[in-house]
Amino acid sequence: MVIETLLDIFRCFEGLGTREAIRFTTDYRSSLYSYRDLWLQAGAYGGFLSAQGLRAGHRILLWSENRPEWVFAFWGAISRGIQVVPVDPGSSPQLVTRLSSQSDSRLILLGQNMPDLSADLPALRLPSPSQLAPVAPPSGRASPEDIAEIIFTSGATGAPKGILHRHRSLTSNLGPFEAEFHRYRYLAAPFQPIRILCLLPLSHLFGQVMSLFIPPLLGGSLVLVDSLIPGHVVEHLRTERVSVLVTVPRILDQITSFLQLDRERTTFQPRFHGLPGIVARWWHYRSIHRRLGWKFWSVVVGGAALARELEDAWSQIGVLVIQGYGLTEAGPIISVNHPFHAHRGSLGHVLQGQEIRLSEKGEIQVRGGNVSLEYLEDGKLRRAEVEHEWLPTGDIGELDAEGNLYFKGRKKDVIITAEGLNVFPEDVESALLVDPGVREAAAVGIDSGRGEEVHAVLVLRDASVDPESVVRSANLRLEGYQRIQHWSVWEGDELPRTPSTLKLRRHEIRAQIESGRAPSSPRASSYRSAGEILAHLASRPTDTIHPEDRLEEDLGFSSLDRIELLQDLEQLSGRRLNEAEFSGLHSVSEIERWLRTPEEGSPQLDRSSRASAASRLRMPRWATRAPVRLFRAVAQRTMILPLLRHYLPLTVVGLSRLEALQGASLIMAANHQSHLDTVALLAALPPVWRKRLAPAMQMERFAAHFSPAGRPISSRVSAHGQYLLACLLFNTYPLPQSGARFRTVLRYTGALLDRGYCPLVFPEGRRTEDGRIHEFHAGVALMAKELRVPILPIRIEGLFDVMPPTRSWPKPRPVWIGFGDLLEPTVGEPPEEIARQLRDRILDLYPKPA
Repeated sequence: MVIETLLDIFRCFEGLGTREAIRFTTDYRSSLYSYRDLWLQAGAYGGFLSAQGLRAGHRILLWSENRPEWVFAFWGAISRGIQVVPVDPGSSPQLVTRLSSQSDSRLILLGQNMPDLSADLPALRLPSPSQLAPVAPPSGRASPEDIAEIIFTSGATGAPKGILHRHRSLTSNLGPFEAEFHRYRYLAAPFQPIRILCLLPLSHLFGQVMSLFIPPLLGGSLVLVDSLIPGHVVEHLRTERVSVLVTVPRILDQITSFLQLDRERTTFQPRFHGLPGIVARWWHYRSIHRRLGWKFWSVVVGGAALARELEDAWSQIGVLVIQGYGLTEAGPIISVNHPFHAHRGSLGHVLQGQEIRLSEKGEIQVRGGNVSLEYLEDGKLRRAEVEHEWLPTGDIGELDAEGNLYFKGRKKDVIITAEGLNVFPEDVESALLVDPGVREAAAVGIDSGRGEEVHAVLVLRDASVDPESVVRSANLRLEGYQRIQHWSVWEGDELPRTPSTLKLRRHEIRAQIESGRAPSSPRASSYRSAGEILAHLASRPTDTIHPEDRLEEDLGFSSLDRIELLQDLEQLSGRRLNEAEFSGLHSVSEIERWLRTPEEGSPQLDRSSRASAASRLRMPRWATRAPVRLFRAVAQRTMILPLLRHYLPLTVVGLSRLEALQGASLIMAANHQSHLDTVALLAALPPVWRKRLAPAMQMERFAAHFSPAGRPISSRVSAHGQYLLACLLFNTYPLPQSGARFRTVLRYTGALLDRGYCPLVFPEGRRTEDGRIHEFHAGVALMAKELRVPILPIRIEGLFDVMPPTRSWPKPRPVWIGFGDLLEPTVGEPPEEIARQLRDRILDLYPKPA
């Protein structure tokens, strides 16, 4: 396969057909797209861009989090010759505005999580795939010299500079990869689909290569996730059966700490080499591989220098670590380790078709077809002035006798001592990070008047760590000229880093130290402690939160507050927290103790809390299996529905609305009049919708099934039978009213939606006792927001008279059921407001008496 333009990759999508292309996983839902889906969706998004007046040669700015719509829009633009200007999702709206003007973009496409821009800007939200009709893209052609995209590498403070990439520079280093993949295709076949989980933003060129260009050449698929929390990433590696993780060293370090791989650095050495040795390592560290998933075998790291300790930690357990080197101007890969011939600590061999050389001072210089010397600055196209096409990288490197490249540091970061010796900050930082009490470290040069002196900046794990002892120990590991003369403790929780590759901003650190100002840094979480989170949710000052305060009674927490609290605690701790244990926590002190012992839970819960935490909430996944579905369909059609229609004449309005929603993913919400509501709705729905219904039932109604401890045997048997019968005949599933384990319910609801089911929720939470529609709980609104689906309002009338709470058997009466227009939750809208709107719509459905 000859790859001269990106369209050569794009054209192979149709040939890959139904093979898996993209798997998008959020905390609650998963979406799967084949290569044919990708092909057709790219055609749909290209048509969408054309409908906005965009033509070949025009530019769009793409500002979005990683999601399939980003990929569809990118390929849709490329297929029609529209140039793409991708922007990091962490950029500010002000920077996006500047880059839009700088690049002369005709349209800005925003992701779902991006804030609104000024009304004066030509900005639109990325449409969802369901909003566009799939269509085959046009059979366009492109020249290798056509501009494909412009990537800005700076601009947060100074003038933005956009690297201009033509098709030639983006595809010139893909040829060697394609040749190697073809060579080993038979070895890879049993492991397909090889899933690549990329944690880099798609706006980053290295992220694009590993997400958009490499998977189709490999015949594999791309996995996208919406969370970088280490616990979430590890869970996704296992559940999505990921083969390769692509990340930057900073995130890999966080995952390493989460897995506690530093504790696994034993002296274990297998007696065998090669494949038998790898198998031996996997068996020895099988507990870790069980958490990572048995299909996971490799980590690809780029974007910044990888510490040797990190590489050793993953290599020790038998995971292949592949390092590469490159920069945005070089398309972006310059060198990479071969998976089967990797050299630890090195950046691998230079890719075929490129040349590198080292200057007298050791600076890496590169030239080749992948190098772009053109850039956009101040709205003008410029060309870098370089010697004989050699692009200076600004990095210091070394080459060994075998041609392996080694990274020594950034040229501008090198500390030059009074003796004229060069100190690479990475060497000093590695010596500091050996100490387990150091969370982060940076080394910068401070001018002493005679030359630069090494200054260490430390972020400590807790106040008990002695920084002077840390520095003293590090100096014992360093050469005399490398030793640290001064040190300071950074007051923030994290050192400042670049938004996408998370490289240290050493110039900013140096400026803060030299100015004497109290350093501060951006934080991954907006909270420093559980107390701050509790204070924010309770709308109280932090110093008024006391250990004995109880969440509901003293702080006024609702079930929604508890859900948000759990999410924020996960962000703070960087791990997946046990939801069942969390449901048994009721005071500030219990939460603080629980966070200190997350693996063991809260050891000092009272008896009722332990019983609550131990209650079973296993979702009835068996109810969606084919034999059960067949039995349900037969039972409903031959017995249940004919009996109901015989005794209860139905009037149904609004069915035309369902015809327009055929196949749509949505949640149904109805008022709750009696125990016959679900059966009546089944009778009212057309067969194609009937088989999709999945009613959520009140978990507390089957309390003896979910919490059997201490209950009479008769109660337990009755509850078990009623619960199993409800799941068997109506595909119901439990929904706790208290908010406990609500995320477990959300995940199951998301899985149902992914399989084409429509959950049915009764937002009142209980049957009406007087026939009136009472206030709605906000749970259904939160469910719709988290799962990103609309709500279909349904009004039921007459069933209260058929079977009021005082009757155990229905009496014949007419029943009226009406379907309303979809309610689409908007970004940022409070769940309580959505619930109020839903209730108003349901109230308005029933015709008022004249």
